[in-house]
Formats: sequence, C-alpha cells, structure tokens
Amino acid sequence: TATVTLQDGSVKSMNEVQIGDRVMVLHKKYEPVYSFGHKDDTTQTTFRQIYLDSEEPLEMSGDHLVFRHGEDVPVPASLLQVGDILQG
Repeated sequence: TATVTLQDGSVKSMNEVQIGDRVMVLHKKYEPVYSFGHKDDTTQTTFRQIYLDSEEPLEMSGDHLVFRHGEDVPVPASLLQVGDILQG
C-alpha cells in the first residue's frame, strides 16, 4: 500500500488521506491535499515513479497533473519524459 508522510512526521496509507492533510511533496516541503481528482477505491491502477534528487520516488497515476518547468499549464504524468524538469 502506498503511503505519504505528513507534516507532523506521521505516515498514512493513501486510503487514509483526507482533504486538508499536509503531505510531503518534495524533501521537507509540505502542501495541503485539496481534492481527489480520480479517487476510486475499487479499481487497481498502475503508478508512475518519478525520481528526483531524493532517494524515494514520487508515485502517481498517469492522470495526475504536474507542472513542467517554465510551463503554465499542467500535463498528465503519463506525458513526462526522462529529463523533464518539474516546477518545485
């Protein structure tokens, strides 16, 4: 089961995350959860692993929206290419 680290240092399973929880998005940077764009507790899916400077990859669905560096419009993670730079 995928987990996230909260700002208080605790760890939650993804199925326990709630709107308003502050979760780690980068090494020691936290943001609030503001929506669940495609949450479905009954469907299995494949997650993309995005490797940054940290040891642990970010894991997200291919539909998860991310911003590439210098772009104003987010793109689905499925469109990312090796070498893309993400906004931080």
